[in-house]
Amino acid sequence: MDRSDLETIAFARGIKKAAIGDLELAFVDDGKQSLGAFIDEWVKSRPHAREAEPGTGESTILHSLSEQASLVRKVGEVEARAQIEALGGTLGSITKAPAADAGVDPKGSSNPWSPAYRKSDKQQRQIGLIRALGTAKCVELARAQNRTISDTPLRGGK
Repeated sequence: MDRSDLETIAFARGIKKAAIGDLELAFVDDGKQSLGAFIDEWVKSRPHAREAEPGTGESTILHSLSEQASLVRKVGEVEARAQIEALGGTLGSITKAPAADAGVDPKGSSNPWSPAYRKSDKQQRQIGLIRALGTAKCVELARAQNRTISDTPLRGGK
């Protein structure tokens, strides 16, 4: 199994891009366990490696005592404390939420080939556009950002 296969499966399982290197080092493709089963076991001890799922409150858990209380009711105090500490916080205390940019929309931020595109669904959005618009239109979108359709820099580009 090559790295791109591992990345695709990891993204499908909700693993953060920053954690894929650790996952790659930990996984040994010996045929005894599928990558999906390995990821499910691996992430149990590393809840911070999984992307926040919409509606779970994981993205606001450090900024809301009610979210922390809900987590404690759901998984228990010991597990909640471990999860919050893995995210860099402390159970029972909150941090200030990062300020959202007030309507600032940098040029190209809606184009998933743009470096300004900061949403976590970048690869899925690119695939969806390729399916919906076709390859030729998506090549134009990528080229407008000095990128190839596979999201690598054009030769001689930035």
